[in-house]
Amino acid sequence: LKIFRAFLSFPAEILNAKIPEDPEDRWSSALMESEGIRFWFSFFSDLPMTEERFQCARKLTELWNGSRLGIKLVLDLPLLAYALETGLIPEEEVCRFLMENDIWGPMNWFNAREMPPKFRKLLDRFTQRLAEFEFGRTEEETPVTKKLKVMKSLPGVRFMVRTLHALGNYRLMRGDLTWENSAPAIFCRLLQISEPAPGETAEELRAALREFPIRNEAQRILETAMYRPAWLSIAAEYLGKPELPMAVWYFRAHMGTEADAETETQTARYSQVALSDFQDGAFDGEWFRSAFEAVGEEFFQKIYDSAKYITVGANHRRAQIYADAALGRLAEESVLEKIRGARNPDHVRALGILPVSVESETRKRQLLDRYAELQRFLKASRQYGAQRQASEKRAVEIAVGNLARTAGFDDAERFVWLMEKEQFTELAHWQTPRKIGEFEVSLTIDADGKPSMRVGSGGKVRKSVPAALKKDPAAMELAAVVKSLRDQRSRAVRTLETEMERGSLFPVDELRSLAEHPILGPLVRRLVWISGDGERMEFPEKLWEKFGDFEPNANVDGGGNFRIAHPLDLLESGRWSDFQKRTLENRIVQPFRQIFRELYVLTEEERSAGTESFRYAGHQVQPRKAAAVLKSRGWTVDMEEGLQKVFHREGFIAKISAEFNWFTPADIEMPTLESIYFEDRKSGKSLHFEKIPPRYFSEVMRDLDLMVSAAHAGGVDPEASHSTIEMRTALLQTFLPLFALENVRVEKTHAFICGTFGEYTVHLGSGVCHKKAAGMLPIVPVHSAHRGRIFLPFADEDPKTAEILSKVLLLAEDQKIKDPKILEMIR
Repeated sequence: LKIFRAFLSFPAEILNAKIPEDPEDRWSSALMESEGIRFWFSFFSDLPMTEERFQCARKLTELWNGSRLGIKLVLDLPLLAYALETGLIPEEEVCRFLMENDIWGPMNWFNAREMPPKFRKLLDRFTQRLAEFEFGRTEEETPVTKKLKVMKSLPGVRFMVRTLHALGNYRLMRGDLTWENSAPAIFCRLLQISEPAPGETAEELRAALREFPIRNEAQRILETAMYRPAWLSIAAEYLGKPELPMAVWYFRAHMGTEADAETETQTARYSQVALSDFQDGAFDGEWFRSAFEAVGEEFFQKIYDSAKYITVGANHRRAQIYADAALGRLAEESVLEKIRGARNPDHVRALGILPVSVESETRKRQLLDRYAELQRFLKASRQYGAQRQASEKRAVEIAVGNLARTAGFDDAERFVWLMEKEQFTELAHWQTPRKIGEFEVSLTIDADGKPSMRVGSGGKVRKSVPAALKKDPAAMELAAVVKSLRDQRSRAVRTLETEMERGSLFPVDELRSLAEHPILGPLVRRLVWISGDGERMEFPEKLWEKFGDFEPNANVDGGGNFRIAHPLDLLESGRWSDFQKRTLENRIVQPFRQIFRELYVLTEEERSAGTESFRYAGHQVQPRKAAAVLKSRGWTVDMEEGLQKVFHREGFIAKISAEFNWFTPADIEMPTLESIYFEDRKSGKSLHFEKIPPRYFSEVMRDLDLMVSAAHAGGVDPEASHSTIEMRTALLQTFLPLFALENVRVEKTHAFICGTFGEYTVHLGSGVCHKKAAGMLPIVPVHSAHRGRIFLPFADEDPKTAEILSKVLLLAEDQKIKDPKILEMIR
């Protein structure tokens, strides 16, 4: 303040004087034209509220506005409110200031609503006076039109009714009306900011309607309540429908648009479904039925017709479609047509809302058919891009949740597994052989749970389907059944891996039921499971019976819930290597990598950094390959921020930041990875790594490790994929005793081999072989030759691992090599 007093003591002619410009000094200008005034004014606003501060600020604005700049500087509203509250200026001066100055930006007005009571009351009266003036307008704008367009509140039921009276027969206009100047637009804008004054009830509404009558007043009041929910309570009282808010908030929650805090609060009041799930398309049938029964069919239809006033565009159509589906107004055939033809996501989600029969067999058939339709829709989405795939996948997830709730299930996962089991039960009759001409056909399922069509003739089994059967209706139907069951098996593999990542719990009875399933059973029995309390970890009971050396004390009959063990659980148990050894000894092929899965834990640097990991910083990747690899793992493309993976249930997003854009042509510049971080899905705030469940952190880092290895700008980067090397190290260390090989040791990234003809090294990342004192050995693999020869304990193809293991075993027994070219190199 002392600096300001000294500054303001200069005569105005000095403050406004021109200073000759110095071409070498870009800062020279008139004192009042410098950015210094703006800097001081912004700094000045942070000082405590005092009379001296107000007087200095007012003097400064007068000096500024008296200069020749043509740019007006105004007092901020908090200072103006302080001056009014303390009696430094009268109300008339405040009103004149508000009229003369253009300070009505949205942020200033929002702050004004949080000002002291005296200032707030003055603002309300000021706004009401402007509205009174505007009500008398014709088609032409008035001097106050522009100020009304940026206001945020117009209190009083009388002003709401008078606005409707002035609006006449015009329909309510939706959306942002800031740029509209017509009389109907301004009146609708006033309706959007209107709100009841404290203590107002339906009596005041009736009195206002007598003073300013409107046509079809009951319908107009209902539309206003839909348009501006602040009037819901008074409208419900006036219309005699106390349950009106429940019905209106049903439509608002099911629109799928961004919601404010009030919508979140009201949604939580009426439903247990999370608002984020409503935005993604979830449906709460119980809420709908309660609202429908409470207001009655006739009045619900009026609300239904007024739903268009809730939002812009056709966003309200989702809530209407859901209501039509729940009421049975939508024919299943028309819904399926929209799904198969236009691939409409709202109709995909609505399929799960359609009513089901009370008759048990018909009900089961309907549920199975609709579940199968959703799975077909999901499979067909693979032909589209990553973003659309993610969107349609989420639509199917929500649809399955809707279908589960329609069927009476609280847990969608339990419903999914029931449907998967029932699908096979429906088709099991095909296992009985049936005669088609000279052939006998049937459905057969091998020990791995893989279905196929068995064709017999003359006591022999054909290796392929004869041409004569390919057009037979029964054979064609069986072929379709086989394809459906193969899809089911593939789907189950992906689902089980997802359940492992999520840590989903399975009741013991359900686990036993899955283990006995012909197709799902082989998948379930080859995974390690852990009890919910973490006390017991083993293969399921059926596998113990087959391999008696497994510990029988971890009996699943002990009760409780079980989940698929994650490598993190295996590490904490101290039995990881034991499980790896048993898996190899018994040649157990797991449906996906579990026991030999790469594990990633937080490093000390990442713990210290807190919210960003630079584990892969500096790696350049090929954007197309990187996107393709991550897309297969559920990542999507954000055009502004690059690649991201959304964890809907858990409420966070994993993101990758990179130097250069992901979407520039690859021949211009390849993106260089910078960091990996997590954000809260709702607020967008960065999350500390400690708040991310370790399973999810490991899986995200595994995805990135895979991406860096497969899409590195220089081809395969052997140093990048440390966890892959660790996995191959574990495989080798378990394999070597089984082959009785004592001449191989593994150190860091290499296998060192003492052979008969020399000493060799094999890099566990790239597979490059060297012979001591001889250089690199160009041993070229034939990947198809490894298939079936090198046992790998997981079902997914990994030719590089098979290649490296083959090279190690080959060179460890180099005296048995017969290939003349290799012998020439090593001798």
